[in-house]
Amino acid sequence: MLSADAVPGSTKFVDDYPGSDPTGATPSDTAVAAAIADLGTSPGIVEFGSGTYRLDEAQAELGYPGQYFKAQGLGLTTIDFRGDGPALKCWDSTTDPTGVNAPGRAGGVLGGLLIDGSNNTFADSVGLMLGDLVEPVVEHTRIVGFTGAGCIGFLGQNRYGWTEYGRFDIESDDNTACFVLEAHPDHPLVYGTNSWSYNIFDFGFSAEAEQSGVIVRNHVAAVGVTWTTKFNCNPGPTNTGTAFTFGQDEDDYVHIEAAMDWSGETTNAGAVAHTDLNWFGDGNLRGEGSLIFNDFSTPFVAGNIAPDSYKVVFSGRVDSPSLGHYARKEIPLTTIGDPGRFGALGDNANYIVTEESVGGYPVQRPKGPTDADGNDTSIGMAFVSQFAESDTSKSLITLDGVNVVEALDSLGTALAKIREYVGQAPQCTTDSRPSASECGSGRCIYDNTLKRPLWSDGAVWRDAAGTVV
Repeated sequence: MLSADAVPGSTKFVDDYPGSDPTGATPSDTAVAAAIADLGTSPGIVEFGSGTYRLDEAQAELGYPGQYFKAQGLGLTTIDFRGDGPALKCWDSTTDPTGVNAPGRAGGVLGGLLIDGSNNTFADSVGLMLGDLVEPVVEHTRIVGFTGAGCIGFLGQNRYGWTEYGRFDIESDDNTACFVLEAHPDHPLVYGTNSWSYNIFDFGFSAEAEQSGVIVRNHVAAVGVTWTTKFNCNPGPTNTGTAFTFGQDEDDYVHIEAAMDWSGETTNAGAVAHTDLNWFGDGNLRGEGSLIFNDFSTPFVAGNIAPDSYKVVFSGRVDSPSLGHYARKEIPLTTIGDPGRFGALGDNANYIVTEESVGGYPVQRPKGPTDADGNDTSIGMAFVSQFAESDTSKSLITLDGVNVVEALDSLGTALAKIREYVGQAPQCTTDSRPSASECGSGRCIYDNTLKRPLWSDGAVWRDAAGTVV
């Protein structure tokens, strides 16, 4: 119940309530519950001080828009969670069950903290759970050590509504599943997909063998998102872990359109690395940016995305041996459409061979559908590519979306053709000659009336014998 002196937008300090123990020696559940109850349904903040707060119960839940947990920063505030369920939960519990009306605005975690599950013995426990909010914020938060069966570091789950226009800065390390974005599995979806769109995701994870990095499932759509993920995947003697998983079965549908920077590596010794990308059910990923799976130690395992599947269309920098594409020093930017495991056209349609690149190099050609007239609508482009820092010759490639229109062996060849054209004498008749003085000394023209070339001496036109004509 809201106390008589509660003020909307006020801050409730956990240390002001009986039972708070920032040494972590005893549970602080009673103090946290009292602070949340004192806040009631009003917007405001429940603030942890510096220290370690042990929570043995999954009761730290803010269920109304505009409510935040606040801490003093990563390295200053730690939640030692030993309960069954989510350590911290932020959502709009009043969301319209029909899914038609927007959830409430604002809420999340401010200031940054560590949520530690290393002392948690329960299955299915969660470090941080958030959903059904518009414009939520999670400031620099690290979640670590939730390693029981079904445990999740960060669970983004919408019950009836959606989560959009949020900002998330989360590091999730050594958790059974580091990140999960989903719609609630027990509630029907009005629109067919549940939205995690227009968010800014700044994710990082370190996954041990048998752990998963990012899972997006149960009919989620995330369009218009800016999505950064930096990751380490650690191999092991056995390993069923996957870096990125989309969908959970053949009936699922996941759709993502993102400006992406997904860059990571395998780290440490081990016989079996993580799988790079798996996709189940329908839907697709349309992205641009960087997609890097670097084999720093044991190579990533190629996932189930296969040619003709059309699950991924990506344009940008790719350095991923398991995906069949490499970015090397001499090619600072590579682009792919549907080659390799990502498409139906095959590498012949995506690699152009020139004098400087006998083996060919990838060009951007995202595959588009065939229109009503049978025309290929794939995207075409033109660019100049330099093959080495010391190489002054370049190749000019022009595509019309289907065919190579022009492939010059070197830019020098093209420039020579231009110079040759420029060097040709302009043609005119005697009556239409330009002024010799205006053209300047040394300028050559071809007089079609006289059928011979003429040169300007800066004042008059002369033929090859020097005669003024």
